[in-house]
Amino acid sequence: MLPLNCSAPQGPVRWGSPRRRPFLSLSTSKGSGRETSRGSGRETSRGSGWESGRSSDTGSKRQSDSGRRPSGSGRFLVRNSRSYDAAPLTSDVSLLVHADDQLVTDVLCERYAERRVYTRCGADVLLLVTPSKPLDRYFDEAAKSKYRDGRLHELPPHIYLIAEEAYRRVRSMQAVVPIFVVGESGSGKTEAVKELVRYSLWRSSSETGASTSARLLNSIDASFLVLEAFGNARTLTSPNSSRFGLLRRLYVGQSGVHGASYRVYLFDRWRVLEPPVSEYNFHAFYSIVEGSPAALRDSIGLTIARGVRQFSCLVQGGGKGLEQVRSLSGARARDEAASFNGLYAALAELGLSDALRFGVLKLTVAVLHLNNVDAARMSIHGAARETLSAAPQRSFGSGDVLLRTVCSLLEIDSSKPGADLRESLFARSLQVRGERITIPHTAEQAEWCRAALARTLYELLFRWLVGVGNAEWAADADGERRARTIPAQPQALAWIEIYEMHGMEDTRSAKGLDTLGINLLSELMHLRFLEATFRAPAELCVEEGAPSLVPRSGPQPPFFDPAALLLLATLPEKGFLPQLDAICAKYGGDETDAAAKYASAVNQFHADGAFIRTPRSVAESETGFTVRHYCREASYNARELVARCNEALPVHIAAVLKRSNSVLLREMLQLNTFGIIDESATAAAAGNPGGKGPSLRQDTVGLTVQRRKEANSPPLLGFASFARRFEGELGALQDEIGRTHAAASLFVCCLKPAPIVHLASSCDRATVLRHVRARGLGAAAQYIGLGWSRVLEHSYLSNRFGAEIRKTRGLDWSTAATVLTGSSAVFAALLALAFEVPEANRFNGKRRLFLRGLRGIQLYSLCLSEDVEAVPVLKQALLDFARRRVALEKLGPWVLMHKERRRFLNVRRAATKLQAFARGQRAGTTRGCRCAML
Repeated sequence: MLPLNCSAPQGPVRWGSPRRRPFLSLSTSKGSGRETSRGSGRETSRGSGWESGRSSDTGSKRQSDSGRRPSGSGRFLVRNSRSYDAAPLTSDVSLLVHADDQLVTDVLCERYAERRVYTRCGADVLLLVTPSKPLDRYFDEAAKSKYRDGRLHELPPHIYLIAEEAYRRVRSMQAVVPIFVVGESGSGKTEAVKELVRYSLWRSSSETGASTSARLLNSIDASFLVLEAFGNARTLTSPNSSRFGLLRRLYVGQSGVHGASYRVYLFDRWRVLEPPVSEYNFHAFYSIVEGSPAALRDSIGLTIARGVRQFSCLVQGGGKGLEQVRSLSGARARDEAASFNGLYAALAELGLSDALRFGVLKLTVAVLHLNNVDAARMSIHGAARETLSAAPQRSFGSGDVLLRTVCSLLEIDSSKPGADLRESLFARSLQVRGERITIPHTAEQAEWCRAALARTLYELLFRWLVGVGNAEWAADADGERRARTIPAQPQALAWIEIYEMHGMEDTRSAKGLDTLGINLLSELMHLRFLEATFRAPAELCVEEGAPSLVPRSGPQPPFFDPAALLLLATLPEKGFLPQLDAICAKYGGDETDAAAKYASAVNQFHADGAFIRTPRSVAESETGFTVRHYCREASYNARELVARCNEALPVHIAAVLKRSNSVLLREMLQLNTFGIIDESATAAAAGNPGGKGPSLRQDTVGLTVQRRKEANSPPLLGFASFARRFEGELGALQDEIGRTHAAASLFVCCLKPAPIVHLASSCDRATVLRHVRARGLGAAAQYIGLGWSRVLEHSYLSNRFGAEIRKTRGLDWSTAATVLTGSSAVFAALLALAFEVPEANRFNGKRRLFLRGLRGIQLYSLCLSEDVEAVPVLKQALLDFARRRVALEKLGPWVLMHKERRRFLNVRRAATKLQAFARGQRAGTTRGCRCAML
């Protein structure tokens, strides 16, 4: 970002040879500290292959503090709050004068019309207006080489610019660099994360002496396909929507990337059996059912003829869902055969043997067959038969046949003692005074056990696949270690963190606990953006004693405060997540009564606040509540929240699964570091295995607190409250984010050009403006443009360049003494002074050096470059500075004499003019008197 009194970079600037003064094309004005640059004013992109061929980016000239209009005429008519100004199309919205939401939207739409989807908002924020069609030329080898070999302050905006910035920070500063990819659902976050990871891996492997192996590169690339297949689904707004949050870490050492780890947050387990209306289920189901070869179908429990029509969770509304979602999304039909072949090969790249890959296929099909089981009708309880007398019949096969197929696929031998899956689903056993009593489940209990088993199996499979990848990359940060021997975690100097969380969801299709959790995670990401943009720079200036360049009457962050909403959600006893947990524990399986009590409690305690809208009627107050999020209002149904809060797998069913002969299933159930099985709750759960009662819940409270303190995901099995589990995940994510300073964060803000991206023919200005206003990008652009551009720590400059600079010969005594004996703060101030950063554009704080302006940005970019490039330039700058100092000391008396001589001549010249003027006035007066006498 550039200050108001500095013009933008106007062309490529070369460091120059060590024997020449660098930056010969720049000139610094005297006295004012204002910098100007000479050049053509064009950012050339020839040879890159990704920029539009009919025009190129141009930097926008800034107005000075006096409000002078930008000089020159351009083709872009910008609009602000005062007037219409003609200015060139800028690639950085923080360079705009009087930036607001309207002006930022105009710039984004105009650049999108020219097929430029990337725009900068300062140095740490990249705005991406997702294209409706893939632009392969953006991501070719030439573009990667351009950003690897270029200088950060000269490069046009691109996703590779953020990746290169993060990689250089990690390599040079040895710090943790978080990258937050934020945006609504369907805004292109998944593809942006792919390019960030792929560029970082390519950047590491392209270095000399890199240790990044081909196996690591292939396995991480294969993980994209595996996680997308088992964790992504086609929705109304996106053909490839991620249904989970993921924290990726790339461990970087002296020789490049040498490890990675993934951590999952809030997996959408409810989609497994009940996808929203007119939406698809997970991609893996369709790839396996429709794309698997005919020779493999019989062995994994599939028929050749019916395809997806044989499974109820893969069709919606009697088979109308697939056609409807295709017509709404406009997406082409997937080639399921090619998808299956790619998925099967990707599982092998992750290190899975043929037996484990075959087990993954069988377990996935077992989940599908389990969903076809009509557990409520198969219940032998008398009340269930009466309840189901008028219920419609399912047409997906006999329940006993389906259960035998499920047991066969899970390799469960029902003849063994304690291994009867059918008995555990439809009855529970009690040990009373040495006598074993079997009590049949009600229809609701049987259906609940079946749904919990199917969803838990699929979620365990997904998390196990993530653990397989962590084990393969030898950086298992989650503790999801497999049963096999795993090599020790490598010692990483630093790492890159990439946060890809869910986007804000619309509640028109789903109003349950999953949607509430997704939206709260989006609030947390938005909170981090506001902290990094507005709060962290101001706190850093106060901490270092630096002057705040933003006036008090300057731009302010949006009124909405996500921190208050997150606190309201997790507030003990009164927050709507703890209230949900408490009411479900109190009212047990009575969902109707519990939903009414929960909705009334939330509206009673929070309806008068800023985040919960007051109900319009009594009926509305008893059916749900409406939350005001940062971008829209969302209504949640209390019955769906209550129903999805109690879906944990009973422990006695987990005991049956443990007796399976499947290697895959045993490895999945051995994730005990995840808190999946609570052995202490087995006895209590045996008395009420599927009744949603408080006995199972009360025995796991201590385990929840322990997992929350360890910042790990709460347990899956034996844990009845998913509200409490999500509260733990949200707290763990907050702990992870809080470990790094907000000012060190990088952001990729994904914006949608239309409500459905892949159907957009042009940029819809109303949609873009809604996203810009929701994020507060107008105020952020103005705030970033007024503040300090870059910050460098004194210790970093001293530790990295001190040893090499001390070897410099030819320095004068004063400069050499400063370099050799001065503190790190003095050394940093000397570098800024020698690099000719104007005094108005630098400030040396207690531990950090603040920079702004063109010269300050160039110094920062140079300090992040390789030592081969940076050290010679800094040495030459110090030599030039020392020579100027010596010259000034030698020529000091002569300069003073020359200055006094010039002063004397100026005074004498002024006196001569004054004397001539006075004589002229006197002569004119005398001539006038003589004329009057005549």
